[in-house]
Amino acid sequence: MEILAVRWGGQAGDCWEFWKVEPCCGEPANLPDALYCLACWSIPLINCVTAGKFFATSLDQQFGLINHCVPFIIPYLNFAAVVSTRHNYRTRYNVGHPIMDPLGLLGDLFMTSYCCICTCSQNLRASGGKEAWDWVPDLQEGSIEMMIEPCLLCRKGLGLEPLILI
Repeated sequence: MEILAVRWGGQAGDCWEFWKVEPCCGEPANLPDALYCLACWSIPLINCVTAGKFFATSLDQQFGLINHCVPFIIPYLNFAAVVSTRHNYRTRYNVGHPIMDPLGLLGDLFMTSYCCICTCSQNLRASGGKEAWDWVPDLQEGSIEMMIEPCLLCRKGLGLEPLILI
């Protein structure tokens, strides 16, 4: 089971604990924050922006529309971005196989393919709170950029350089 990295410990917990909404949808859990979270993640196109902000946070980058939202609109890039987001959060917390290890990437691919809801909820819990995905404050501050350089897929970590797309 280590290849799948299903047990992260801490607030991320185990991947199958999808019912846990703290701290990703408000802490302590409450109905208004849970409904806001549900709306941001389930309304078409808004969910692409929400996932883009979450992806940017996983890369430790400022939020950029082209870098971080476009991958969630294009079908094959969407899957790569979801796998990459899991890989980025998993390596940030040093869970499972090391960054860019083929077995770790295989586990990330498998978990994203066959248990996407569990994987996404685990990523959200690992992020530390709704600041990781809530893009509305960025919009209100005017801090959303069109594009951020460089365009990354995987974050830098454990002595390796990040994987740059363009």
